[in-house]
Amino acid sequence: MIKNKMARLVGSAMAAALMFSAISPAIEASAKEINTGEKTAATQEYNQQLAYAIEEIKVVVNYLDNKDLANPDNREYVLAFATSAVERIRGMESNDHVKFINETAEQLRIAIDLSDRLYGEMKNIKEAFDNDYSKDHKETVLGYLNGTLSDIVHSEYKNYINKTTLNNANKFLHEYADKLTAKDVSEEVSNIDQEQLKYAIEEMRIAIDIMDNKNLIDRDNYDRMVIFANTAVERIKDMDPENEYVKDINRLAGEISTLDNTILRRLMTDVDGVKNATEDTKEDWINALNESITYGRQNNLLNYETAFAATEVLHTAAGIK
Repeated sequence: MIKNKMARLVGSAMAAALMFSAISPAIEASAKEINTGEKTAATQEYNQQLAYAIEEIKVVVNYLDNKDLANPDNREYVLAFATSAVERIRGMESNDHVKFINETAEQLRIAIDLSDRLYGEMKNIKEAFDNDYSKDHKETVLGYLNGTLSDIVHSEYKNYINKTTLNNANKFLHEYADKLTAKDVSEEVSNIDQEQLKYAIEEMRIAIDIMDNKNLIDRDNYDRMVIFANTAVERIKDMDPENEYVKDINRLAGEISTLDNTILRRLMTDVDGVKNATEDTKEDWINALNESITYGRQNNLLNYETAFAATEVLHTAAGIK
């Protein structure tokens, strides 16, 4: 990520000054004094502009890594700094600093393109609900945002947009999906216990959120996901199985069960095996864990947090870190 490259910029203003102040007038010993003065002034101006640009790009890096770029205020703020930094180095000879500034600006452009897409879809959702458009329209705009989030998370673009932006968009999606569900439950469900159904919907929403976003080799997260899913299913067991909400809860519970049976139990067993391995069994457990992680990633079964945590265990055991 960007933040890993920031080490190059530590003391950048001083480094730039030292680097360029090394240009000695002695090289042009025969030049007139006024020319030497002009060169010195030009070098000082160059160093100053580069130092300013480095400080501005540090702000951009912070926003790229940590701020919600779908927020218009954040977007305009970071664009101003990036634009200023790029303008300052325009025409400068390429070096590590100039290259890093241009690369960061390009990363910001990609992140802004993705964030603008999210912002536009969130704006359409808010408009649909504020103006009480039809249920079909609301479901359509919610589907667009859900699809965009899924496209980003399951593609290389997830490396260009930070978790704060994605998490806030996901939270927004669930907030408005819950509004639609609550209205449907109150208006359309008359022959089943509405209160129990509402509880079941919320419980399943929490279970799915954990499945999508939490580290599932953490036993507390895993147990919470299973408990919420099982409780939701228990609440609806005597309800009409053809009811759309009942069908959705059962379907989602099935997805959690499939995930559990295909990869989670295997992954947790391998993690425990690696942590408790003897010298004789350590290599076998490391290989088993590596195969589980690879299988989970190739089949899009592991969320980011779970894959990251399992990989950390693997690397530590293998002595990579």
